[in-house]
Amino acid sequence: MSILEIQQESFTKHYHDELLPPIFIDQGCAAEDNLSLPAFIAAVEQQTIINLIDNTRLTLLLAVDQLTNADIIKALQNSADKGIRIYLYLGNEHKNKQAISALSSRCLIRTGEPQQGALLISDHATFSPVGHILNSSTVFTNNDDDDNFFIILTAAQTQDTYRSFCHLFWDKSEKQVIKQGEQSDKAVTNPAGNIVVNHQYQLPEQLAGNFTQASDIKFSQLNHHKLDSALASKLSWAANSILDLNKAELAESLVSDNKNVALTDLNVPNVVATDSGCWFIPDNAENQQVNWSLKLNHQQSIELTNSLDQTFDAAQWQLDKSRHVDNLDSQFMFVDEANNVYQCEQSVELTLEPVYTDNMDSFLYDNIEDLTSSHTELTRECLAKSIHYNVHRHPPYCPKNARKSQLYSNWDSANNNWLTALADLEVKLDKLDTKRTSVSQSILSFFSSFALGQQHKHKKLKKCIFELSQPGMITATPAERAQQEKNYLECFKQLSHDDDATDQAIEKAKLEKQWHDKKKQLTKSLQHKEDIYLQEKLNVDTLKAGEEDKYALAYDEFVASRDKAAATHTQELVLESDKLASMSIHQATQWLNKNSKNNPKLAELFELHLMRLEEIESSHSSIKTSKEDKENPNEQRQQQISANEELFITNWKKKFEQTLNKQKEEISKIYSMEPTVLGEWLTKNTNKSLKKVLETHTQLRNKVTRDLDSAKKKLDNALNDQKIAQDSLDKHGSVFSYRKTNESDELSKQLGNNKSKSQAKNIDWPNEALPIYQELELFEANNQRYLTLSSLDLLEQAQWEAQRLNAKLCAPKQVIEDI
Repeated sequence: MSILEIQQESFTKHYHDELLPPIFIDQGCAAEDNLSLPAFIAAVEQQTIINLIDNTRLTLLLAVDQLTNADIIKALQNSADKGIRIYLYLGNEHKNKQAISALSSRCLIRTGEPQQGALLISDHATFSPVGHILNSSTVFTNNDDDDNFFIILTAAQTQDTYRSFCHLFWDKSEKQVIKQGEQSDKAVTNPAGNIVVNHQYQLPEQLAGNFTQASDIKFSQLNHHKLDSALASKLSWAANSILDLNKAELAESLVSDNKNVALTDLNVPNVVATDSGCWFIPDNAENQQVNWSLKLNHQQSIELTNSLDQTFDAAQWQLDKSRHVDNLDSQFMFVDEANNVYQCEQSVELTLEPVYTDNMDSFLYDNIEDLTSSHTELTRECLAKSIHYNVHRHPPYCPKNARKSQLYSNWDSANNNWLTALADLEVKLDKLDTKRTSVSQSILSFFSSFALGQQHKHKKLKKCIFELSQPGMITATPAERAQQEKNYLECFKQLSHDDDATDQAIEKAKLEKQWHDKKKQLTKSLQHKEDIYLQEKLNVDTLKAGEEDKYALAYDEFVASRDKAAATHTQELVLESDKLASMSIHQATQWLNKNSKNNPKLAELFELHLMRLEEIESSHSSIKTSKEDKENPNEQRQQQISANEELFITNWKKKFEQTLNKQKEEISKIYSMEPTVLGEWLTKNTNKSLKKVLETHTQLRNKVTRDLDSAKKKLDNALNDQKIAQDSLDKHGSVFSYRKTNESDELSKQLGNNKSKSQAKNIDWPNEALPIYQELELFEANNQRYLTLSSLDLLEQAQWEAQRLNAKLCAPKQVIEDI
């Protein structure tokens, strides 16, 4: 058996003729170590500066951005104490606070423009001035030597630089400090006027303007310090450049512009050679600031140009644009990766990542070197003249995320639907038998002959359903499946027809029984309605017969209540009259003061009484009596008054007696009225007791009328109910008539028989067959089919099946998990 398995393969590839991109070749350090700068350029240390300060005789000019070195500050203090006149031009006042505090009483100090590099001039007014320009000011800020350089100025250069210093000191200063401990003042300008300089390039915004033509720059030597971006861009125009290794990132763009470049790790000053001469440029030069740079004279430029040529040829890393791998025998760096050093080996052995072929033809027939060509190109990670490769060739694998093809599920689903359809037929047959045998005894006699015929049919159906499950539909031919589906439909139709027939037979029996039950119910209801009508008619007759007696009883109760109210009213009047009649004259006077308007006759009587009293008083006041007879007239007057009061009381009582008699007559007349007359009288008069008596009488008569009307209404309703019951019985009919369910949908709904019949299952068999061999399995992933093959013995059949199923032939995914 030929197993489909991974192939172990190896081959050797040679790279001798491979052309490398531009590189820097290491030519060793021996030549660089023997190089020397011209005599006018030298390295500078802290002690060098201190010696220059100490050797000054008359004046010292120092321009530097920041001065913090304690030893140099001390040397300046000592020189100032010896009488040497010192001028200090510093940058920011705050950054130089320590130096200003220590030197302000000894030196002339001004602050102003920020500076790059430094300037030191001793004895400028003598015949032997000494001037130096430093490429860095770090020696003035710390005690550590940092490979600084200075250039020794000629007398002419010293004079030019002196004028630049004076211009900055007098014309560009911002603050000046004269006495120690005092605040700085605004700098005072030169009383002699502005100072004219001999050249501008040391002043702010002037240096970059001297390098405007790329063709003028022949050579540049740049150290690792950062330059102003605009200035650095111009200096990169040089045809030849020596770069510090820390600036190797500039090499790629220079080489791409066809410039000659060499790299070195020696500390060198920034130097530029142009057609008009050489330049000494400070570290970290900024075009916007003061730059203590220097344009060399002709002799200095010749010497420096020769030195630059030697330095370029002796640089450790030389550019090579056409080096083949076969000629790589020393260390080198790629121009675009100049910080990494490489070494090319003679021969190495590598194991490549496994090759996973895309298809079975590629696995079986493709050349391994062609398959790995994209991984065997010469790379910087593995540089060698020859490489021996080992590699595993893998067949195409079924993806890990692949799942069994949906075709399997489709076939399983279709077959399950087929088996479910057959099971449904068996269930339907069993339910039909159960329905037939579980019919109620009350209706069994209506379809007994029908049930016997159904029992014989169902035995044949059971046998037919069993035969439908043989053979299996997955392995059956299309013709066999079509015949089985036809037999299934016939069985389904027969069962559906029998189900409907059984339902109709049962329904007919149920409806007939319901018809008889309803007729019995309607007959009973009619009898009940007739009984109710007779009872209501009897009630109406009874009420009519006793109507007059109830009216008479209501009238008797009216008379009795009226007489009782009359007696009560009379008694109240008698008591009130007796009370008033028994009043004293004083009480009567008080009563009349309140009730005179309602009793005019009594008021008139009282007025007469008062008039008599006045007459008595008047008669007695006009009679002239002797002194001895004065007492007798008083007695007479009193007797007359008493007699008048008695007369008033007598008349008062008579008046009340007359009034009482009159009231009794009125009561007798009013309280003898009949209900109708009394009702009219009450519309004009007010009498609460009579009103209540009349209302009670009216309510009693109304109740009699209301009871009779209610009984008549009930009689009418009973008669109407009797007619409705009779109509319902007549409509029901005297003979049962059966209608099939489909002839009356409404009746079917009322009886609860409106059910949707089940449909025969439609089996959707897949259009494609499964692989014919069990050893071949079909998978799917990302809308792609995969047919797995474990043995090459079935390769031809597998290729045919893969083409039929539109699948990619591959190894099972278990194989890759075993590697």
